Amino acid sequence: MRILIAFSLLILLGGAAVASDSDDAPQHFKQWQSHCRLDGYCLATTAAQAKAAGGTDTRYSLSIGRPAQQTYWEVSIHLAHADADLGRDFRSTVGNKTLTFSGPGEIAPYGDINHVYFLGAGAQSLLDKLVHGKSLNLSFTDRTGSPRDTTFLLAGLSAALIWIDTRQHRLGSERVAETPPYGLVRADLPGGIWMAPAIAATQ
Repeated sequence: MRILIAFSLLILLGGAAVASDSDDAPQHFKQWQSHCRLDGYCLATTAAQAKAAGGTDTRYSLSIGRPAQQTYWEVSIHLAHADADLGRDFRSTVGNKTLTFSGPGEIAPYGDINHVYFLGAGAQSLLDKLVHGKSLNLSFTDRTGSPRDTTFLLAGLSAALIWIDTRQHRLGSERVAETPPYGLVRADLPGGIWMAPAIAATQ
């Protein structure tokens, strides 16, 4: 009997471990994927094929995330190998609505020079449009003066964000996005990356 009980407990514990792994696994919602990091930061991401500077193929990613410690969402795009000119405007178009973002007050790189975040009232307007839109077209200029653009599909975004709300126990909370990313510093400022740990410790 003791052997049977012990065997049953092992099966139950094994099942719990599998369930835990499943809970932490990325969840897919059409064009989007959601997951939570060990620090509680949860984000939804999607990717798009694009042409980088030099004409090579690359993939850009669009992310919408929220730290466990904050109520604000963070909307960002990782422009790998794009060599974007951060001194020129970025334009985002969802449906027939176009928003223009000028750096560094409305768009700036944080943590990584290729990872740009939308800021201020424009970030809020963009988030509102993304949730109800079908696609986002992003256009910008690289350092050679050449125009660049890419399009992200938005199908599944709303479900991906609801999954995050559920995981962070904030289902039904208002979706707000304005502040700079939590715990990160401007990547285009001299010495900014070296100051990141000290700044994060004060937040």
